[in-house]
Amino acid sequence: MTSSRSRNPKLTAANPAAGNATRRYRLEFLQSALREWRALDGSVKSIFKKHLEIRLKTPHFAGSELRGSLAGCYKIKLRAQGYRLVYQVRDEVLVVLVIAIDRRDKDKVYEAALNRVQELVNEAGLDQTVASNRKRR
Repeated sequence: MTSSRSRNPKLTAANPAAGNATRRYRLEFLQSALREWRALDGSVKSIFKKHLEIRLKTPHFAGSELRGSLAGCYKIKLRAQGYRLVYQVRDEVLVVLVIAIDRRDKDKVYEAALNRVQELVNEAGLDQTVASNRKRR
């Protein structure tokens, strides 16, 4: 694991799509997303936790996949609170990677997510996971 990601081992769940109860998705955060997570109000964090527990069971959540430059990423919307969380699913390593968390204010969260995904690809020489996830479907 690179130093730019952190795990939250409390949030893991079986992957029912894999057909094997021993396979589990883990929740990881980019360091910048972890800072955003820690800055959240407790009530907002609690609601996100409930949504993330569901997403760890079924990370490819219908209706939550982003399009355009962020195709292959997913969002969790807290409409009443005005927050968005953007994550990426890494099926090959069974990880749900939180990329950005912020208020929806002028799509700031999506711009941050796009910049961070591009940094991941450039910095780690990753195989452009966003594009490769899109091709699998």
